[in-house]
Amino acid sequence: MTFHSDVPILEIHAILRRLCDVLSEEVNANMGQPLRYEATGINLVYDHMTTSFGPAAFSVQRREGVPFSDNKYYSAAPVKTQIHIGLIEELEHGFATRR
Repeated sequence: MTFHSDVPILEIHAILRRLCDVLSEEVNANMGQPLRYEATGINLVYDHMTTSFGPAAFSVQRREGVPFSDNKYYSAAPVKTQIHIGLIEELEHGFATRR
């Protein structure tokens, strides 16, 4: 499923923002390129050692080939579409109310 969100759904924890900031600053200082690093995805996966065959992961990724500023994402989930949409909505709501 492809979707758009104005909510910063990939800002999971302040430490990730800190790591991205350090990477951005260091790359700029060392390579002279002002590149802004950001998290690009979330993957929720079961322990693959518990079964040899199982469902896919739940994932939310930035859409490939699209600028980060467009806020376009791709998501996959091993559940029915309505449940999948509900999970995305819950994710957005959780990050929107965290501000």
